[in-house]
Amino acid sequence: PVVLVHVWDRAALELHDPLLRAVAAENASLVESIEAGLRDQLTAFAEELFQGIEVETKILHDRSPARAVTELAHPDGVAVIPPRGRTGLTRFLTGSVAEKVVRLARCPVLVVPLPREP
Repeated sequence: PVVLVHVWDRAALELHDPLLRAVAAENASLVESIEAGLRDQLTAFAEELFQGIEVETKILHDRSPARAVTELAHPDGVAVIPPRGRTGLTRFLTGSVAEKVVRLARCPVLVVPLPREP
């Protein structure tokens, strides 16, 4: 089966956005709302892209995205990951998840850019 995973590191997001940190600390339902939105987007993406194929979706948080992907990737499979396209200071501070997955994965990794919206 195809496994679609969205990993978000809440601690890293909060580090870059003090407002998000303050709101998340006060409102646990915000995290639930974010995860519900991500789950809906992932499910819609799976239905559109993988019609007729068994797809499992996972939302993971509070983990390193690169580490989570490499731990989930099956050695006999292929990990497909989009580059985020960060540049400059943000890339210097956070690094590239795609590059880390390529280095750490126990399976082949295919880095495929997402189509640009018109």
